[in-house]
Amino acid sequence: MTQEEGARAETAGTTSNGEPTDEVLLRAAAHGDHAAFTALVHRHRDRVYAICLRYFRDPTDAQDATQETFLALHRGAGTFTG
Repeated sequence: MTQEEGARAETAGTTSNGEPTDEVLLRAAAHGDHAAFTALVHRHRDRVYAICLRYFRDPTDAQDATQETFLALHRGAGTFTG
C-alpha cells in the first residue's frame, strides 16, 4: 500500500492494514462496545506496560499502573470528543 493509500484509509476510519483506527475504537467503546475497548487494550497493553516498567522499575508496580491506565481510559471514554 502506498503512503497516499494509507492516508486515505486512515481518514476513512481504518489503518493501512484494514484495522479500525484508535479513534474509531474509542468512539465505539464510549458507546458501550466492549469488543472495541478490548481491541484497544490488546493493541496498546504491551507498550503501556513497557513504559510503566521503565518508569517504576518493578513488574508488580508496572502491572498495577498499566491496569490503572486502562481503567482511566474506560472511565473517560464517554468524554472523548476527538
